[in-house]
Amino acid sequence: MRIALGQINTTVGDLAGNTDRIIRAAREASGQGADIAVFPGLAINGYPPRDLVEKPSFLEQTEEQLARLAAETAALPSAIKGSTSPQSGPEQTGMLWLVGDEPSA
Repeated sequence: MRIALGQINTTVGDLAGNTDRIIRAAREASGQGADIAVFPGLAINGYPPRDLVEKPSFLEQTEEQLARLAAETAALPSAIKGSTSPQSGPEQTGMLWLVGDEPSA
């Protein structure tokens, strides 16, 4: 099994830009033969998101970007990343495993 580490430079609050970075890195990893790509915790949000995670709209936008990420990488090998979500609340983050177009915790 070939594992790629997606060491990307994220920006706090740039949800669309961070998602673009993840997609590019996942495609590059796949092109180099990786079976799975692993990304930093809070890669979509940027780290540290601080008080942004207390805003419901921020969490909802994070979920939208996660859905976009899953859809745009569905044909690629699996990806693992950390994220916040409206379900977990602002105090918790979780690891998500993207397989196809469905994220699972």
